[in-house]
Amino acid sequence: DRARRLVREGDARGAIDALEALLADRPDWSVGYALLARAYVAEGERESAVDCIELALHHDPDQIDALLVAGEVNDSLN
Repeated sequence: DRARRLVREGDARGAIDALEALLADRPDWSVGYALLARAYVAEGERESAVDCIELALHHDPDQIDALLVAGEVNDSLN
């Protein structure tokens, strides 16, 4: 919840720090990787976002947030 709030409030760097700490303890948390991808997109770090999207989908191929962020990243490249 804190990470979502940080992204929503525009503190992507704070969200990245919080999510990286959480994912160190829960490396299979697909939602966390999707949120981290969104934060990386907000920071303009597309390659890191793609890495997180891939990890989210590896752990849950139907992870809707990861799929949505993947679409946003793709749209930004066009």
